[in-house]
Amino acid sequence: MPLIVRVASVLLSILLTSYLANAQGVRVRSLAIAPFGNITGDASDEWIGTGIITSLETEIQNSQKLVLEDNGSDDRNSTNLITLSEHEIQPITAFLTSASQQNINLLLTGSYQRVGNQLRITARLHDVKTRTTVRAFRIDGTYDELFDIQDQLIDDIRSFVESPDSVIVDSENSTPSNTTNRSATTGGLALGEMTSTNASEPGSLGGGFAINGRPTVRAVRTDTPPNIDGLLDDRTWRDAVLITNFTQTNPVEGAQPTEDTEVRIAYDDEHIYFGFYAKYRDPSQMRANRVDRDQIRRDDWIAVMFDTFQDQQRAYRFSVNPYGVQGDAILTSGRRRFGPPGSGGDSSWNALFETSGTIVSDGWTAEMAIPFKSLRYPSVGEGQHNWGFQISRAIQTKDESVVWSPMTRNVAGLMTQMGFISGIEGLSVSRNLEILPTATAIQLGQLTDTGFEEADISPDLGLNIKYGVTSNLTADFTANPDFSQIESDRPQIEVNQRFPLFFPELRPFFLEGQEIFETPGRVNLVHTRTIVDPEFGAKLTGKTGKTTLGLLFTNDEAPGRLDDPTEPAFGQNGQVFIGRARYDLHTESYLGAIVTDREFFDSFSRTAGIDGRFRMGQTHSAQFVAVASDNRTLDGATKSGPMYDIGFRRDARHLNYRLQYNVIDPDFDTQTGFIRRVDTQRLDADIEYNWWPEHWLISWGPGFSYLRNVDHAGVLQDEDFRADLNLRFARNIFVRADGRQEMERYRGINFHKKRFRLNNSINSSRRFSVFYSLNWGDQVRFIENPFLGRFFDYSMGLTVRPTTRLNTRLDVNTSRFRNTTSDLLEFDVKIFRKLTTYQFTDRFLVRNILEHNTDSGAVGINVLLTYRVNAGTVFYIGYDDRLKEMTNFNDERFLFTELQRQRRAFFTKFQYLFRY
Repeated sequence: MPLIVRVASVLLSILLTSYLANAQGVRVRSLAIAPFGNITGDASDEWIGTGIITSLETEIQNSQKLVLEDNGSDDRNSTNLITLSEHEIQPITAFLTSASQQNINLLLTGSYQRVGNQLRITARLHDVKTRTTVRAFRIDGTYDELFDIQDQLIDDIRSFVESPDSVIVDSENSTPSNTTNRSATTGGLALGEMTSTNASEPGSLGGGFAINGRPTVRAVRTDTPPNIDGLLDDRTWRDAVLITNFTQTNPVEGAQPTEDTEVRIAYDDEHIYFGFYAKYRDPSQMRANRVDRDQIRRDDWIAVMFDTFQDQQRAYRFSVNPYGVQGDAILTSGRRRFGPPGSGGDSSWNALFETSGTIVSDGWTAEMAIPFKSLRYPSVGEGQHNWGFQISRAIQTKDESVVWSPMTRNVAGLMTQMGFISGIEGLSVSRNLEILPTATAIQLGQLTDTGFEEADISPDLGLNIKYGVTSNLTADFTANPDFSQIESDRPQIEVNQRFPLFFPELRPFFLEGQEIFETPGRVNLVHTRTIVDPEFGAKLTGKTGKTTLGLLFTNDEAPGRLDDPTEPAFGQNGQVFIGRARYDLHTESYLGAIVTDREFFDSFSRTAGIDGRFRMGQTHSAQFVAVASDNRTLDGATKSGPMYDIGFRRDARHLNYRLQYNVIDPDFDTQTGFIRRVDTQRLDADIEYNWWPEHWLISWGPGFSYLRNVDHAGVLQDEDFRADLNLRFARNIFVRADGRQEMERYRGINFHKKRFRLNNSINSSRRFSVFYSLNWGDQVRFIENPFLGRFFDYSMGLTVRPTTRLNTRLDVNTSRFRNTTSDLLEFDVKIFRKLTTYQFTDRFLVRNILEHNTDSGAVGINVLLTYRVNAGTVFYIGYDDRLKEMTNFNDERFLFTELQRQRRAFFTKFQYLFRY
C-alpha cells in the first residue's frame, strides 16, 4: 500500500472508547489516536507504526473494561473521524484542534525508532480541552520483541486510564512508565525523557515545524555557587539536576553511546552552572590539547547550546575540552551541518564565561559558569524562562558524537531538534555594561629610496563601550578603535585570477553580531573590509519581540587620503550606514529587509532590498533576496541595477538536492559589500544520494551538479557539469573525488575544459592530521590573448602535535600552468606557511608564523606573545618582519639571491575589560 494512502488512512482513523467503565461509575471519555511518527524515516519501518495503531484499536475495542461512547448512533462501534489536510508533518495542535471540534476528550500521540535490532516506542496522552499532557509512556526493547512491546504499551495505557487515581497533571510531572527490563538508563536507545511542550511556546507547537516529544530539563536553583576548578566536589553538584541519557548522532545515528556522560545543571541570579563528567572505558583514547580559546575543534569536548528566544533562528554555543580550554560561537539556522552537533558556527563571537577541566583516572571532568549577562534573552517579568537547549559531546578518536535531545539526519537543522531547559527564574535585572579601554604602541620601519628608516614609537588609546539597553538589545560604541590585525590575512595565490579574491573580516568590532547582517544569495551585501580606517563606530544589535535589528554607523578616513592635496575630496571622511531588520515567521523562517549607504564627498553607493527564508516540513526550505543598487562616482557618473536570487533545497539523511537561480544586472554595484562578478543569469542544480552502512565505512554516495550562466545579451558564458563521489570512513577519514566538463567564455572565445579533483583528510590521531587536495586539467590563461593550457594545483595541510602544549601546522599551496602548444611553463607558484604555537600555561602562549611566496619573493616572519585573562582582558607583544628576495651580483660578479627587509614593526597592545 502506498505510504500516502497508509498515512491518510491512519490520519482518518479515530477510535471512540470509554476512559473507565467499571462499578465505580467513572465518566466515559472518548479517545483519538494520531499516527505514530517514524523518527529514523526508514520507509521499510512504516509498517511498525501502522501495526501499533491497529493493535491499539483492536485491543481497546476488545477490552471488557473499556466501552465505546454512545454518540447517538445505532451502531455502538461507530467512530468519529478527524479530518486533517495532507501534509508531510502535522503539528500536534492540528490534531488537538480537530479533536476539540468533535468533542473528543483525549488524544494519543507517539513515535517509534528502530536502530539495528533496538526499538523504542514512546507515547503521550493529551487532554484535548486543556492541551496538556496527562501521561507520557516510553518502552525500550529489541525488534524481535515488537509485539511484546506493543502489549506492554497497551497495558500501561489501560493501567493509567482505568486507575481511579488518574487525574490531569502538569506536563512537567509526567514520567515514563516503569517497565520491567526496559530501563532507559541501562539499555535501549537512550533517547531521553519525552515530555510535551506548551502550545503557546514559539517554535514548538505554536506553528511551523517542530519535533514532537523533545526532552525537557528543569534547572535547579542553588544558594552555594561552585568553585570553578574542574572538580565536581562542590555541594552544588549534589543537589543539581543530573542528565545521563544521551544518544549517538554519529557514527550510528540513534544508537546508545559507547561512553557514559554525566551533566549536572544549577543556576543562581547571575550564572548558570554546568558540571561535566566524560567517562572512557579506555582513557588512552581521550584526545586533548592545551591550546588557545576557540581552537579545540580537533579535541574531545562537551558543548551546551541555548536558543534563548526559542525562535530556532540563532543559538549560543559554549564548549570546553578536558583541559578546560574554552570555545564559543553563534549558531545560525539555514546552514548544513558538518561534524558533531554544535561544531562550526561563528567563533569570532567571544563571550565572557569561566571554565576549568581536570583529567581523572576514567576520563575528564569540567565545570562551566556562564553569566546571564553574556546571553541575550527575552524579558519574562516574574515568570520562568524556557529556552531551547542541547548538550553535545565529541569523542574524536572514535569519530563519535552524542547528544541529549535526539537528532536525526531526516530532519534538517540543529535548533529544530533541541530540547528545552525550564524553571529559570529570578534573574538579575541589572543592565550589562562593559567598558574596554585599549592602549597600543607601535614602531614601524620602512624601506625608502635612501635606505631603511625607523619611525618613532607611536602610542595610541582607544575606548570600547557595550551597554545592554535591555536583556535582548545591545548598543556598542568605539572611539579611536585599534584595528591593527594581530594575525595577517592568509596568503592566497593571486596569479591568473579572473575575478577578485575574498579576504574575510578579522577585526573584533565588526565581527561581533555580523550574522545579523547576513543575507542569502551569492552577493555579500555587507563586507566590512571596505571600511578601511574608521575613527569611530556605533552599533545597535539585538531582538525585540519577533524582530531582529542591526544598525551600524561608522566613518572612514581612508577615502580622503589622496595624493593631490588640491583635490576637493582631500582629507574628507567617508560615512557608512547599514540597517538590517528581520521578522520571524515560524521555525527557521523569516522575512527581512536591508539598507546600505556609503557616502563620500559627492559620491555615494546605496542598496536596498528584501529577503526571506521559509522552512517547509522536515527537510525542505526556500529562500530569496531581491536588491536594487544606486551609485554615483566623484566625477558624477551614475548607474543603478537590480540583483535577485531564489533557491530551494532539501537536506536529509539520504537524498539531498538544491536548485538556485541568480541574476545580477550589469550595472549592479555596492561599495559596502563584496561582489565577484556582474552581468550574470546563473542557474545551479545539485543532487546527491548517501548510503549509511555506519560501520568501517560510515557513509558514501554520488553527487551531480549542473551550472549554466548567460549574460544579459543572451550569450552563454559558462556551462559546467560535475560528477563526484564522497566517502566517509571511520576514524575521521574523508575522501572526495570529482570530474567536470566545462565551457568558459573569455574575451569572446569559448574554451572547453575537463578538470579533475581529489580531496582527502585524515584526523585519526591526536598527534597528526593531514589534508590534501589535487586539482588538474584544462585552464584558461587570463591575459589579453588568452589560450587554453594545462594546470596542476596542489594544497596540503599537515598538523603535528608532539606534546599537548606544542602545535605546528604546515600549509603548502601550489599552482602550475603550462602552455600545451609551446610546452612552456607559464608560471609555477608555491606558497608555504608554517604556524607554531606553544601554550606555556592556560593563559600564556607564544605563536610564530613563517610565510614564503615564490611568485612575489615575499618572506614573512611574525612572532606574538599573548597573555589572556579572559575574552576581554588580553596583553600582546608582537614582532612582524616583511622581507623580499632580491637578485644581486657579488664582488666576483656571480648572481646570488638575498633577502632585503621591506618593512618591520614592533607592537604591544593591552586591553582590560570592566564589566558592571
